[in-house]
Amino acid sequence: MDLVKLIMLKRMRVIINYLKYIFEGMRVPDTWHLMKPCDILILTHDRERSYDFRGKPYAFLIDSLGEIFRKEDLKVSCVAKPYSVITDSKAYTFTYSYNRASLIGQLCSLHTINVIIRFLIEPKVFHIVWKSSYLVKLWIYIIKRVKPKCIIGIQPDVNICMAARRMGVDIYDLQHGVISDSHPDYGQKYLDDSTTETLPTGYLCWDDQSVNVLSKWVIPKQIRTIKIGNLWFLRFIYPIQNDFLVHEAVNASKQIIDPYRPSILVSLQWGMRQFYPEKEFNGVMVKALEETILETFEDYNWIVRLHPVQLMGEEKESVTQYLIEVFGNEKADMWLDTSKLPLPLILKNVNLHITDFSSIVIEASWMGVRSGILNQEVKSGGKFEDYYVSERNSGMAEVIDQNPEAIKSWISKTLEKGKGDIQIPDTRDIRDAFIEEVVEKCRS
Repeated sequence: MDLVKLIMLKRMRVIINYLKYIFEGMRVPDTWHLMKPCDILILTHDRERSYDFRGKPYAFLIDSLGEIFRKEDLKVSCVAKPYSVITDSKAYTFTYSYNRASLIGQLCSLHTINVIIRFLIEPKVFHIVWKSSYLVKLWIYIIKRVKPKCIIGIQPDVNICMAARRMGVDIYDLQHGVISDSHPDYGQKYLDDSTTETLPTGYLCWDDQSVNVLSKWVIPKQIRTIKIGNLWFLRFIYPIQNDFLVHEAVNASKQIIDPYRPSILVSLQWGMRQFYPEKEFNGVMVKALEETILETFEDYNWIVRLHPVQLMGEEKESVTQYLIEVFGNEKADMWLDTSKLPLPLILKNVNLHITDFSSIVIEASWMGVRSGILNQEVKSGGKFEDYYVSERNSGMAEVIDQNPEAIKSWISKTLEKGKGDIQIPDTRDIRDAFIEEVVEKCRS
């Protein structure tokens, strides 16, 4: 099979998987028309609900913020982004859906076959074609009905941003991963190509580095950047007495502790085939890391952590099957269980971290855990050279060659250095000031 046919086949698979995803979402009835007025409207997606709290899927970043607002006696409503299936009372926060309305809006505003053809020929313009004035109108209607003073989500889409701005409602994008100049959704090109009305009114960031990257492009557009920190990590680093989620999670995390061997966290990423299109790639991790784990099973306590999308999305089956075939049922089951534990507690109990180039490099650095990065494009001159610059400059992250001997050498050498100090940015004052600002606006 020549390269062109292979590329076309892969794109067809993407379309087929997307259509399956839509079909599952269409089975969920719309409930957005039942929404009642609220102060805060939060947006979630199934892939963000990878944590289980008392039998309910919990969106660890968004739900953490929702709980803070509820403690201030504000009314918080939640809407699931298409095409989520965890809705209504199945979620920790009761969640409304608009899957069917979303699909109708897309079909009303485009010729579907034409879009599919455009995607096959020119995938980079797919997101430009796939827009809908119908969805902007739908969101204007929802906002008029619900009357929120503030909307917060992870990467709220252009339709929601446009509707919120037209209605004079603040809308914020809550950081969930790496932000860099070359990032397709947060870098200079994306923000330069986007008009102000299609962007949120503010970005809620983890740290100074993220603020600095965004500020260069968003301040001229009069968009705010606010360093409120990573709310999930702040909960565990500075726990409060009555936070039952934290206390229950701490007890559950004791299972990963191994007092006899160094523990190494391997954080997986979803969609890996876009970085390694070779036919022989297993779709989960590079061969050199797989061989290293197998060769050092008895020397180290390996903890492979699935990405939330791999726990909740279409990759779960293929990743699970790979782990079983390569590492055995017992390890696969254990890693699936530990993947559901809060990341702050996992990092607290490991010595090293290895990844292709997951944003956990940032969070590991906060916890004093050094990271080995396997994606060679993070090196100087690579397409991701501006990723994790701060962590690499400080010695908390390093790019490793993709061969077992290099990985094993890095492990030995880095274990000798020991863990660094916990240095998570203490943004509680800024977070509290933002919360107070929103509370005052809701009560005015």
